[in-house]
Amino acid sequence: MELIVKVGTAAFEYCLIHYTLHARSNHRNDTDSHFLLDPGENLAITEKLDLLHRIKSTPGNFPKIQAKALFYTIFHDMLICARNRLNRESQLVIEQVVEYIHHHYMEPMTVKKLADMSGMGVKPFSYLFKKYIGMFPIDYLIQYRLKRAKNLLVSSNSSIADIAESIGYLDALYFSRLFKRLYNKCGSTINVGVFAQKRAKKMHAGSFIHYP
Repeated sequence: MELIVKVGTAAFEYCLIHYTLHARSNHRNDTDSHFLLDPGENLAITEKLDLLHRIKSTPGNFPKIQAKALFYTIFHDMLICARNRLNRESQLVIEQVVEYIHHHYMEPMTVKKLADMSGMGVKPFSYLFKKYIGMFPIDYLIQYRLKRAKNLLVSSNSSIADIAESIGYLDALYFSRLFKRLYNKCGSTINVGVFAQKRAKKMHAGSFIHYP
């Protein structure tokens, strides 16, 4: 990658190390982008860099071997820092997507749409989503929609079709199949049962009313 260094009027020194990293094409490469290494990420790196600088200034073949071994140790530590940084950024992106699902679950939604929002491809997005949430994005969306539907079935007398549409399913039959698969109960059974309970409570309360 091209290195562009912009400095002010103060004196500035740096060491440029060239290396080649061979990675399989189907794996994510953590060195695809520049990043700022904060010494707070790993305090030992600063000491190792200073030691590397001193060793390189020492003549002889033995210091060259020490320098090479130390460089690989530093390089490993830097990759760990880079990976941790990417993981934190990725987790924040996934949390934002989950928040979006919570607010827009009733709208048409696909994995590709969510992946595009996060600036990732479908496969890496799905992988990271499962890594942090514990399930794939489409499964999370379905479960969240059905959870909302279950609350509506308990708290309202709306029809199954209306509830299905309110959470993003125009096909009430498809919604019923998903609901039964998750809760092992039909949505209509819950809805009718709750309505019957409410009606029984009203009738029971009415039996205690005394007329003069």
